[in-house]
Amino acid sequence: MTAGRAPVPGPLAEKICLLTNCGLLQGGPDAAEFQRQGATLFLQTTDLAQARPVLTRDGVDLTPKEDEPPVTLTEDDFCRSGVADSHVSEIAPKAGRLDILANNNAPERIDQPFHEIEDAEWDEMYRQVVTEMFRTTKAAVSPLSSVPSVATCDRIS
Repeated sequence: MTAGRAPVPGPLAEKICLLTNCGLLQGGPDAAEFQRQGATLFLQTTDLAQARPVLTRDGVDLTPKEDEPPVTLTEDDFCRSGVADSHVSEIAPKAGRLDILANNNAPERIDQPFHEIEDAEWDEMYRQVVTEMFRTTKAAVSPLSSVPSVATCDRIS
C-alpha cells in the first residue's frame, strides 16, 4: 500500500489478487466482488475491447482513485507458454506478492450432442479449461511469488 493511502475496509483489504478471463462470463462479477471487498486487482483478459464494457457493466470501477487500491487490466493469452509466468513475475515486484489467484475458465458453451462435437471445439475447450489453468497456477506458485490461495472457477456444459 502506498504511503498516505488509507486502507480500504473489507476482508480482502491489503490482498493482491490475480483474476483471469475477466471479460467473460463470471470474470466481471468476481472482479467486482473482489474490488468491493478491498482487494488490489490484477485482471487478465484476452480482449480489452470486450472486457472493459463487461467489467463496467458488472460493477468494476476501472478509474484510479486516491483512496482505493488500483486495478491493473492486461490483455494477453495465458494459454500460451511463458505468458502467465511473465505476468505473475511482473505482479510480484509491483505488489510485493500475490495472495489470491482466481482462474476463471469458462469456454463458450458447446450446444450440440456429445457425438457431434468437432475435435477443434474440444481442443479449444481443453486449452481454455485445463492448459490455461495449469500454466497460470504453476506461475502463481513459482518461487517468484508467495504461495497464494488458488480458486479455479469453470463451467463446462
